[in-house]
Amino acid sequence: MSFLSAFAEEQGGELSRAKLVSLPPGHRVYPHIDRGEYYALRNRYHLVLQAGAGSWLKTADETVHMQEGELWWFDNKSIHEAFNGTDTDRIHFIFDLKPGATND
Repeated sequence: MSFLSAFAEEQGGELSRAKLVSLPPGHRVYPHIDRGEYYALRNRYHLVLQAGAGSWLKTADETVHMQEGELWWFDNKSIHEAFNGTDTDRIHFIFDLKPGATND
């Protein structure tokens, strides 16, 4: 069983979408909210594959410096933004789970 399948089962949800994203050095994701029915019905997670001390993610009034190997639930329904102040790409594996949707 893959990590994603096991995690989805543990959370009582179903994997909806997954993508590998890279934020280049000096780039940012400007403040925004992920809107629409798709996002309203799903929980977003970030698995940090590569990150440096100068990269951060902010949602509402909390700024976090995610470390490599960490898995975070992320509130993408609130205003959020990101910045990579390092000299290497910030790479996250982002995936969404639909709660209560199991593959029985």
